[in-house]
Amino acid sequence: NEKIIVFVSSCKQVRYFFESFCRLQPGLPILHLHGKQKQPRRMTVYADFCRKKAAVLIATDIAARGLDFPAVDWVVQVDCPEDVETYVHRVGRTARYEANGNSLLILLSSERAMLHTLRTENKFPIVSYQSRSEEKETHPRMSIKGKLQALCSQSPELKYLAQKALISYVRSIFLNSNKSVFSVANMPFDDFAMAIGLPGAPKLRFIDRQSAAKNASRDTLKAINEGDNMDS
Repeated sequence: NEKIIVFVSSCKQVRYFFESFCRLQPGLPILHLHGKQKQPRRMTVYADFCRKKAAVLIATDIAARGLDFPAVDWVVQVDCPEDVETYVHRVGRTARYEANGNSLLILLSSERAMLHTLRTENKFPIVSYQSRSEEKETHPRMSIKGKLQALCSQSPELKYLAQKALISYVRSIFLNSNKSVFSVANMPFDDFAMAIGLPGAPKLRFIDRQSAAKNASRDTLKAINEGDNMDS
């Protein structure tokens, strides 16, 4: 019975999570908002979410700025914000006009530098929790990985959306200039793929090209060095 905004990095992630969670039928309305929707559609979704007393809105950062959502109980950042400013805008969707609100930021181990920046450089009072599946919890979490895998195996269309979602997420990490936080070298591709219902990670051509370019550069440098040695 709460109103929740869930932020992810890309439009393709929004679409996949919206389609898959609708099929899981969690028992409350699910809406989605992203930049590839036409303006009338975005305004309809916005108005619908504002009217509802309880709902989940899955969105890109298009929902983080310029939109006033009343009575949002939770902001959940599934993907690390690209910078501090984005974090502030996302969190600002809750606790409006002296109301109470909550925010949850989910980070990979390789993204801890963002937590350090938020705490030390910007003085945000963030409490961290280590996620451990073996811990006993007051409210045990239910894994939906198996259900997502079953849905993807039954629906080629949903599996295709999952593949596109993963590729777009990895691309957003790959293109981010802040390599102290965002590094594809530290990403568990197969684990992430299985978590969203895929048997493994699809081919990531843009990463392969980068590796090929690095190898070519090393080979060229090696050839130059060998040539220098021969001349000497």
